[in-house]
Amino acid sequence: MIALWFVKNVIFMPFIFLFVLIVIFLLLTSIHVLNQVLAEHIEAGQITIGFILSAFPFAFLYALPASVLLAYIFIFFKMLKTPGYRFFTVIFVAGAAFVVLAAGMIFFTAITPKGQSERKTVEQIILPGKFYNAEKATINTGAIDNNTLSNTLVFSPGSMRTRMAFYRNGVGRISGNIIRLSLSGDGREMISLPVGNPYRSAGSNDFFTSEFFSAYGDFVRDLIQLVVSGGIGFYIYCFAFSFFFMTTGVFMRISKWPLFNLCFMFFIITGVFFLYRLYKNILLIELDKLMKGITLSSMVPAVALIITGALLFLIDILFIPAGFEKKETAGA
Repeated sequence: MIALWFVKNVIFMPFIFLFVLIVIFLLLTSIHVLNQVLAEHIEAGQITIGFILSAFPFAFLYALPASVLLAYIFIFFKMLKTPGYRFFTVIFVAGAAFVVLAAGMIFFTAITPKGQSERKTVEQIILPGKFYNAEKATINTGAIDNNTLSNTLVFSPGSMRTRMAFYRNGVGRISGNIIRLSLSGDGREMISLPVGNPYRSAGSNDFFTSEFFSAYGDFVRDLIQLVVSGGIGFYIYCFAFSFFFMTTGVFMRISKWPLFNLCFMFFIITGVFFLYRLYKNILLIELDKLMKGITLSSMVPAVALIITGALLFLIDILFIPAGFEKKETAGA
C-alpha cells in the first residue's frame, strides 16, 4: 500500500510536471508569436507564413524557462495535497526540469538560424507615417525599404530654438536595443532611438512589469550565449535555475494563508531576476576587477542560487513538517 502511494504521488510527479510544462510551453509560445509577429507587424503588411515560422525558434527559447516556473507552481499546489516524501519529489521534479531546460535550450538554439535576430530589419520596427520619439527629436519617415529611409521629417525642440528639418535619404541599422539613423539631405544628422513596439503605448505597461520582463529577457539571452559558447557553465546555470526555483515551494507552506504564500513566493521569484540584472549590469563589473576573471565571476549568480536552494531545501525538510498547511488551517 505504501509502495503504491509512493509511486502514485512521487514517481508520477515528474510526469505530471512534464505534462503541465508542455501545455504551458505551447501556450506561452503561441502568445509570444502572436505578440512579436501579429501585434507588431500586421499593420505594416509584413505577415507571411515564412515570417511567422521564423519567429518560433525565438519563442521557444524565451517560453521554456517561464514554462518551467509556471509548471513548478502547479506542482507546489499538488504537493500541498500530498505533503509526504517531499525530499524525493523535489529531487525527481528538479531533475526532470534540469533535463528539459538544458536539452530544450540546446535544441532550440541549434534550430535558430545563425546570425538571425528577432528583428531583422529597421522597417520591422519603424513604420512609414508613424511618429517616434528619440532622445532629442521626433521623427516621421515617408518610406522605408531594406533599412533605407526616404523623406524623413525631424522635429528637434532645443533650448535656444525649435528646428524642423527634412531629409531626403537615410540609412538605419540596429545595434543591440538601439536603432541608429544616419540622415542626409540639405545637411546630415545622426539620430538614435530605442527599439520598441510601435503599436504599444508608453503607458500600456507599468514600470514593474516592463522591468521584470526586461530582466527575464536578460537571463534568457545569457543562457543562449552560454549555449553558443559551450562549456560547463551552461549546465551549472540550468541546474541552479531548476533546483533553486523548485525549492521555493517551501514558501507555499510558511503560513496557513495560501494566497499570502503564493504572493510571497512570486515576490521571491521576481526578486531573483531583478537581482540577477543588477548583478550583471553593475556588480559584475566591480567584482570582475577584484577577481580578475570574467569566467569565474560570471558563475557567482548560479552558485548563489545553488547555495540558497540548498538552505531552503533543508528548511523545508527539517523544520516544516508534512501537512503543516493543513494542520494550521484546521486549527484556525
